[in-house]
Amino acid sequence: MMRRLTAICLAWALWATGAQAQTWSNPNESPAYGSPPSGAPAKDDTRIQEFTKALQDLLDKGERERLADPWFLKDLRDLANKYHRPWARLLLSDDFSARGTAPQAPWRIASGEFRVDWRYGLRSLAVPPRRQASSTENAGQNQQGDAVQQLFGALLNQALKGARQDERKAPSQDAATADTGQPAEILAPLAISNAFSVEIDVTARPLAGTETTRFALGVYQGRNQAGYRLIARSDGAAGPLSLRLIRVNGRGGAAIIEQADAQIRLDPERPVRLVWTRAPSGDMQVAVEGQPVLRIVDRGFRDPFDGFLIRNRSGDIAVRRIRIDGV
Repeated sequence: MMRRLTAICLAWALWATGAQAQTWSNPNESPAYGSPPSGAPAKDDTRIQEFTKALQDLLDKGERERLADPWFLKDLRDLANKYHRPWARLLLSDDFSARGTAPQAPWRIASGEFRVDWRYGLRSLAVPPRRQASSTENAGQNQQGDAVQQLFGALLNQALKGARQDERKAPSQDAATADTGQPAEILAPLAISNAFSVEIDVTARPLAGTETTRFALGVYQGRNQAGYRLIARSDGAAGPLSLRLIRVNGRGGAAIIEQADAQIRLDPERPVRLVWTRAPSGDMQVAVEGQPVLRIVDRGFRDPFDGFLIRNRSGDIAVRRIRIDGV
């Protein structure tokens, strides 16, 4: 087994070197979003995927039957995963460039406010619900604050429309917020394979009077929305990005299966790219700006998912572009 794997790896290295020489393209020309380099023929990409898939099958056998050193097999699998991309079927691609302020199908607003901002994309403003005070004085202050927040909520549409009319206006200049006591949520009901790849470009900032930016991305099954959630949180304008991967069961219970901090800050103007992938083996990975942050194997869900959701709990969030691929 060891000799066979070594021979395969050597053959792969020689073949990949030759393929790269035949398909060289200008490194200064960046590929289109989510697409392979323009100089790489589709047939070569197909051959790479077939080869890496065969290698992964061989590695699975080696792990099951303990035919080689586990660390050697792990190194080989990591190498194969760099080239193997099983998500070859485009499920959703949206840059939110359609005319009008209402999100287009398949997007459906479930709660709160989402608008298409011509400059920033799919945009949502939300603040967390205020805590109720026990004293009479604090209660009076809360009533006054609630009235102000209700006024701000009524002005939300006007604020977002105003941003469309002024190209120079940054989102940090908007004063309106929405305080409904519930997060803003939008759904994209569509069939998503159990293995998927999500690429999303997002800008975000905390609103005036709050210090936290928090939003969630997720795939779900059924009406109870069981599935996975990727929660992103940043405390303060300069705070690091904290990521949590959560599994939600059919009864509403949730468990954190992995968490880590990314040494990257969310920006109100420059989109930050998050890539969330799930392989057929249940291996999930999250990268921010090309830097791996999370990795975990979880097989809690084996069936396809019924849709994708975006949930804004706190902050001014805007999705500039999203792409979902499946198998």
